[in-house]
Amino acid sequence: MKKYTVTTTENLRTLCIENNWFTCGDNRQYEKLFYANENGCSIEEIATIIWLCSDDSEWRRTDILDELKAARLDFWAMWFSGVKNGRVYKIYDGFGNYQKTTFINFLLDTLSDPSKQFSYTDVSSITDCRNNIVWERDN
Repeated sequence: MKKYTVTTTENLRTLCIENNWFTCGDNRQYEKLFYANENGCSIEEIATIIWLCSDDSEWRRTDILDELKAARLDFWAMWFSGVKNGRVYKIYDGFGNYQKTTFINFLLDTLSDPSKQFSYTDVSSITDCRNNIVWERDN
């Protein structure tokens, strides 16, 4: 199963094209970027790969990292699009553990601190407080 770090491969490719990133990389390096993104490598590593394969005068690594973080937030908000941001939900990991929180607080907490007990990549399902499934991961 893919555990995207930033967004889908197609969206990451679009980001690279729109921002004129990866202009110095070859196809083999591009495939490694997509592999890293699809397999949950750190967002810092993704930013470094892009920076190393981009024109040095155009982008700083920190600028790329900021753009990737914004794209990741957009992707996860879209991924959980059935969730209303202000309501409290139970967000479950694959082991049946859950936390009660608003979706936006969960996203902001896990995106700002990836060392949390479980993060957005671990979410298996989201239910409302009456245990109605709002979202469930496709296996």
